[in-house]
Parts: sequence; C-alpha cells; structure tokens
Amino acid sequence: MFLQLRSPYELRRFASALTVFVLLLGISRSTASRPVDISWNPSDPAENVTSYRIFLETSPQVWSMIEEVPASGTTEATVDLPDGSQTIAMTALNPYLESELSASLVVPANVSAITFANLASAQSLSGAEAQPVPDGNGSGGNPDGDARANLLEHAFADDLLSGARASAGFQVREFDPAQGIIEVAFVRPEAISDVIYVLEARDTLVGDGPDGLGWFPVATIPAGGALPSPMTSSSNGDGTETVVFPDLTSNVAALAAGFGLVRISVSLDADRDGIADALPSDGTVVTGHTKTLGWQESSLNSQQSVSLNSPFVNQSVFSGVVDSVSGDTLDVSGSAGAVDLRTVIPADGSHYLQITDGVLEGERFDIGGVGVSNLVLLNDPDIFSGSDGVTTLNTSDGLPTNAELAGSSFLVIPHRTLDQLFDKNTAFAGEAHSDPNLASGILLFDNRQDLPRFEFLVLLDYTTEVKWVSSSDIGSRLDQGSRALTIGSGVFLNPRQGSVDVIDIGVIADYDVAVALNEGYNSVAAPYPMDQTPAGPNGRGYTVANGFPGGIDPQQATGLLLWAGDTAADAGAAYAPAYKSYMLLDASGLRFWSDLNQATLPNLDDGLVLESHRSSMLVLPAGTSLRPHIYQKPATQE
Repeated sequence: MFLQLRSPYELRRFASALTVFVLLLGISRSTASRPVDISWNPSDPAENVTSYRIFLETSPQVWSMIEEVPASGTTEATVDLPDGSQTIAMTALNPYLESELSASLVVPANVSAITFANLASAQSLSGAEAQPVPDGNGSGGNPDGDARANLLEHAFADDLLSGARASAGFQVREFDPAQGIIEVAFVRPEAISDVIYVLEARDTLVGDGPDGLGWFPVATIPAGGALPSPMTSSSNGDGTETVVFPDLTSNVAALAAGFGLVRISVSLDADRDGIADALPSDGTVVTGHTKTLGWQESSLNSQQSVSLNSPFVNQSVFSGVVDSVSGDTLDVSGSAGAVDLRTVIPADGSHYLQITDGVLEGERFDIGGVGVSNLVLLNDPDIFSGSDGVTTLNTSDGLPTNAELAGSSFLVIPHRTLDQLFDKNTAFAGEAHSDPNLASGILLFDNRQDLPRFEFLVLLDYTTEVKWVSSSDIGSRLDQGSRALTIGSGVFLNPRQGSVDVIDIGVIADYDVAVALNEGYNSVAAPYPMDQTPAGPNGRGYTVANGFPGGIDPQQATGLLLWAGDTAADAGAAYAPAYKSYMLLDASGLRFWSDLNQATLPNLDDGLVLESHRSSMLVLPAGTSLRPHIYQKPATQE
C-alpha cells in the first residue's frame, strides 16, 4: 500500500534522494535478481529513529516493503532487486511514528553491487580460491596465480580468473611536465563499498630517509566512504571510475621535490567498521598493497655530456605462473584463463618475460610470438654476438628449460624505449635541430655486438616530424624512438639547445634483477631507485666471490669508470669531461674496491657511491663475461 502519515507529528523528510552505489558492470548471475548497495542521509538523531524501511514500487503508486534496517548508526544496506529498471523509496520509524516516503530513486537495470563476496560468487569461486588473500601458509586467494591476489583485483577492477590486466590499475603520471607536477591515479569499481584504500608514500627505498619516516599515510578512503580532499574521481563510463590525488609534492609536505615512492594499501572491510577483516580459517588479516611506483628527476646542463639512468620498469600487462616449457614455447594457460593473450601482448619483440622467483629469478627473455594461451621466447644462442642473426636483450644464452622454469612466477612487461624516456614532445621539446651538429644527442653503449661500441643518436627536426636518428644513418631517416633500452644500463645525453630536466616514472622491481656483462666495457646503472655501492650492503655485488676478477694489474682486474662531468649537473661544480677510475684489488689480503690514485688504497666497497640516476662504465678483463650477473633485491622496509 501507499504509506501515509499516521499522526500530525511528522518526522523530517530525508535531506536528499537516496544514493545508489553504481558498481562494475558485466557480472553474470544465475538468478533473476541482483544485489544493490544503497546509502542514505539519516534523519535528525533527535527524532530517535529506530529503523528504516526500504520499499519497491511494484506498480504505479503501489509499494512493497523489501527490507527493514535497524538504525543504530547504519545508513547503508544491501538489498536484492529484480532485474530491470526498478524504483525504490524509504521511510524512517521511531517508537511511535513512521515518516512519509522519501523521494524515490530509479535504479538502472545495469546496476549491480560489487562486494568481494558477490564477485567471488559471480565467478563461481569456492573454498580457498574464494579467499580474498592467501592464508598464513600462502594457500588460496589467487586462483589465476598472477601477481595480484583476489583482494587487489577486486579493489582495482581486475579479473580474478586471468593474469591479463583488465584495467589501468594504479599509476603515477606527470600532470604538467613543464612544471614537474606529479599525480597519482587509480581505477576502481564505481562506489565500491567494502574496501579501505590508503595512499602511502616514502622518500627512500631503504631506511627511513631524510624525514625519519618509512611508509606514511597520505590519504585514506574508508570502505564505502567519501573521497578525502584533494582527491577527485571521474566516471569512465564502463562501471569504473578513476580516482586522482593531484600534485603530490605540493600537497604532501613530507615528500621532497624530485623523488618519491608511493603505493596503495587496501583492506577488506565488509562490515564497514573501519577495521580490516580477517580470514575465518586462520585469522590472516585481509590486506595487501600494490607494487611500489616512483619518480626521479635529473638535471642536464646545456652543452654538457651527462650520464643518466632509469631505475624503473613499466607496468606489466600479464602475470602468472609457467605451467610447462617445450622448446621456445611456454604454456601459461592456467594464468591466461579465458583471455586470448594475442589481444594483450603484441608479438613484435616489444615485450619481455621477467622471471620473478625460482632458480632463474631476475632473468629476462624477449617474447617473439604469442598464442591464445602460450608465449614464444626468442632464442638467442649468443647474447654477445650480432653475427648469429638474432639480437635480443635476453640475459642468458639460449632458452630456459622446463626443469628451470616450470612453476616459476613471471611478469610480461613492455620494454622502455627512447621515446618514452626522452620524450621529444615534453622534456626534449625544443631540443631538436635540422643540423645534426646542433641537435641534442644520446650516446648508447651496445655490449651485445661482436665488437661492442658506442652509438650516437641525434634528435633531428625534419620540419614535418622530429625523430631520434642514428648519426651513422641520417640519410635514411629511420626513427629510433621505439628502440628498447636495457635494464641496468645507462646512457649519456648532451642537450644542445638548453638545459633539460628529465622526470623518470615507473614501477620498482620487487625481485632480483639480472644483467648481462660482456668482457671489456659495459654501461651499468642502478636496477632500483637507490644509491648503491660496488660491494657494500644492498650494493651491486661486484665482488670476487660473484665472479668479478680482482688483482693488482689494471689489465687483469675489474674496473669502474665514473663520469666526472655529472657533478656539474648535480652539485654545480665546474664541468670536467673525464672519467675517474677505480679498481677491484685482490692481493695480499687486499680484496676490495679502491682508488689507485690514493697511496693509502682505501677500502671503497661501501664507500664509493653509485648514484641511482647516473650510470658508469664497468670494465671486465679479457676472457671474462657474466651471463648473467644477478643484482639482489634490496632489503626494503615493508
């Protein structure tokens, strides 16, 4: 029946219409009903409301009560509505009276609540697979075996049954490259109601940093709650929304300009009491966090050559566990699920397989082919030869075997390229020139040729287009912008038209990182965004024990060359275009890195700083190559 007031004493009308949480679309259900989360503005507490009634309009002006919710501070509920467009309204009750109906609200046909419980049920998960996170023994909570447990996939609108990314997830990006303004953005189901989001930051990868803090909270979104200032959101029109935290360094005092690390921690809070839930099986707290992302700014002075490094990687597009290996082909069907990998990964060598655990942790292999549920690796018989007809950025000769790789976790990641890191439309805008002698340049060292060598590329302006072009191939105008850059290897840059500030953004590897080091010269740089030492704690591991020859003869020992010109850009020193050399000693009890120009031969294992944003040259004696050397993941703080 249509409800009327039953007394001259009238409860106050609701302040506004009911609001409906519009959630992720495309959830299949076997019944003809759907759960919908609703919330409302509560009546005045002075009216002693004891409960709220929710009504469904079954025919014009005919209302049927479908739920009564005790007040007790509650202003939200989940109700089952029939499929199709429906109209709902509410009343409030105190011990004596019932209000008139609130303003009604039409719930569109495509609105369906996304809580983790509903999502797991919709995807027919059961038992341990339906857990939001693995238990204390590492079991369950991730049926596709990818890099994200169920909770993270729920929180960021991803697929619980495939390691292929379904959304952009969590990102750090430049809002205004000219001003160096950095913002955080992430995609989530619209008005998701059972997840607490905490944006966290820190200013150093290891230790507490200059601010004396490790991870600290920047902003918290309660489960089902409003966004805190200055966060904003916008609908993507597909049942998801993009949430943005603008201008990190201006809005977060504890973050210094030029460098920062961020992540998002999420917790399941189904009852919305502000406390993370726990697994019923063993009490494991249902929390998780994204991979850590960061940014780093480096300065380049005009008319000065300076070294530069990117210690980040790109976001993965697919992750999982290798089922088996046959020759060059990996079966990854268990993690692919129902997704056709050919729609996710191009078969053009632009992506690589990063192994993140097992006996080959840290190693990388370029991907040359993609099937519905398999990956085909490029077989490079000799990674330090160009004459075998195969050129890759693999870290080992040949291919991994089934015994080595089956059961290992992996990421599929796009290579970072020249155009991405040295963007001719932003940081290097205005640095191009029609004259190669006046155009800004990049010097790359390629240690993967039969005769390793430097290659010089210039940013040429052809009036109708601007390209990075090899100085030895200017006539053909071949664009080198898509050229892949090697992880753990730096470059030299020489801006010719003015000073340049480069902001590098990416994901931090949370696994060991392999590098291939040839005899002779190698460009080396940090695989993680932190200053390191050659052989100290959390360092590069350039030690005799790790296969780096030492000695007293510079021709027979490993050497390091640091570019002195970098101090002009970093510290305002006079520009000195020269190298400063160091050597790995191994004689008469002296087994450490030292400066042979100092008579005291100081031990520099933990004293020679290799800066994360710069690169150096590592020199291996003839006959020595490392395929690969493994950089150990730093002991970071969680």
